[in-house]
Amino acid sequence: MTDQVTNRQLFFIIVITLVGFSIIELPKSLAESSGRGAWITLIIASISFGVLAAILAYLGYLFQGKTLFEYSQLLVGKLLASFFVMIYLVYFTIILAFLNRSAAEVIKTDLLIKTPIWYTMLFMLIFSGYAASKGITNVGRILEYYGVIIIFLAICIHIAMFFQGDLIDIKPFYNSAEKIKYFTALPEVIIAFLGFEVLSIIPFSRHNGKKAVVYVIGAMLFVGLFYILIVETSFMVLSVEDTKNYKNTLIAAMRRVEIKHLQFLVRLDIIFFMAWIFALFSTFTVVTCTAAGLLKKLFPSLKRQWNLIVILVVAYMLGVLPSTRLASQILTVTTKNLGLVPAGVIPIILFVIAKVKRYG
Repeated sequence: MTDQVTNRQLFFIIVITLVGFSIIELPKSLAESSGRGAWITLIIASISFGVLAAILAYLGYLFQGKTLFEYSQLLVGKLLASFFVMIYLVYFTIILAFLNRSAAEVIKTDLLIKTPIWYTMLFMLIFSGYAASKGITNVGRILEYYGVIIIFLAICIHIAMFFQGDLIDIKPFYNSAEKIKYFTALPEVIIAFLGFEVLSIIPFSRHNGKKAVVYVIGAMLFVGLFYILIVETSFMVLSVEDTKNYKNTLIAAMRRVEIKHLQFLVRLDIIFFMAWIFALFSTFTVVTCTAAGLLKKLFPSLKRQWNLIVILVVAYMLGVLPSTRLASQILTVTTKNLGLVPAGVIPIILFVIAKVKRYG
């Protein structure tokens, strides 16, 4: 059996895949939709998506040594299994295009002003494609170390923001008059919790065991807490109302924070960009690897290199075509709406059928 990962690697694959890009605009989205109760919305979302991730992980545990395509054939037949995998393939290709386009726009706006978006997109896809060619096992090994560095830097940055922010900007923590908003804001955080579907191409082994499900749930809850730290510290630095005025809110918040006692850390946003680019590269690599793996399931005769080339070319074209803000928004909405199918609908269907057929 190939493409195995340890439970520790599984944890970091999920965490880094989810937080790679979502953190940039998340504070703005929640400031507009949920306000000071953003932390409640994030807790609800992390638990909800944690359950969905647990279902997908449990299926992997139930059918050890098999990916979603393989155990779907046992449950619903080859034709419907191929249809499911096609949905996952289209979804991950669109996700890659969305991430590539969105990240390139942020980089052009805040980092490389004179660099064309198409060049940044091409550069990121080529390097992530090369890393993805090594397979999910090797990617997992890399993320096991990258993940620790990225998370450590991010936590240090947000602790600094916490001490320089104003606690009054996030009070009151709960307003009973706005409790409906905490639920209606959930659609705004869907994209932030998508990505755990990479489990669809990772076959669990007996070494993963039931602990794999625990690690997956732990990863989703950790992501939820991490998002709360990011959003709340951004509110503390900018205030909830001011947060609404920035597109790339997190970067704007970083630029207001200075650590005067440490000259090499005076510009906190520079440290952030270093950690963010690490995370972005890792996210791209995992998504590319997943899409290529799904394509391989549908066309087993294709070599890995050709799978990657097809995915990268299609994702690049989808990402570079939106030349207007409206087209870019359509790509975002498509990603959000389509994501609920592979994240929730398909795993639940397979889980119910597995229980009806008394697997496990």
